[in-house]
Amino acid sequence: MPRETQPSARFVGLLFIAVLLLAGVGLFSTSYMQSESEKALDQAVQSAELLDDARSAQVNFKIQVQHWKNFLLRGHNAEDYESYINRFRQQADLVQEDLSAVLAFPTFDPGLHDEIAAILEEHARLGELYSDAMERFDPDNPASGFAVDRSVRGIDQDLTQRIDTAADQILAVEQARVAKITSALDEHFERARLFTSLATGLVLLMVILLVWRLRQRGRT
Repeated sequence: MPRETQPSARFVGLLFIAVLLLAGVGLFSTSYMQSESEKALDQAVQSAELLDDARSAQVNFKIQVQHWKNFLLRGHNAEDYESYINRFRQQADLVQEDLSAVLAFPTFDPGLHDEIAAILEEHARLGELYSDAMERFDPDNPASGFAVDRSVRGIDQDLTQRIDTAADQILAVEQARVAKITSALDEHFERARLFTSLATGLVLLMVILLVWRLRQRGRT
């Protein structure tokens, strides 16, 4: 009787250890995938924020130019004059903030850093040109708007194109980076799944061997 109890107890103990081993592998795989998923999500969020700032600079500069046009067309009214000047300057500040935010991103592509820095500098220079032109605008003389417009006509076109091109390049770079992150996450998932499958197979093999040995002993 004691001889039959001993292998049964040993079998239960080994089986308990095997179950614990399988549970440990499962917990490790789950924790590992959760960690990798969180990293991938953080990187994807950073890419989205970077793209958002780039697109915001793109849109805000176009709005700034539109405020300039509104200033020339409607600035002959005293209230509108101050309003459009303030809107123009506020919009210029937004563009500077957006471009500065792009440069400050830790994941920003170094290949585009110099171009964005140059765009930021050029935008500030154009702001000074627009401000000088505003000083020559006479609200009481409707014809002054045409003269002021001629003095700065077309100066925004090159910068608009550069901002558009930079935003498109950032989009392409970040799309490639997110695709790489997704691919790496898939690889991590496959490794974790393979590791879990091997561990499960090993535990099942141990169970089969233990059952076989238990039966062999029961026959003797």
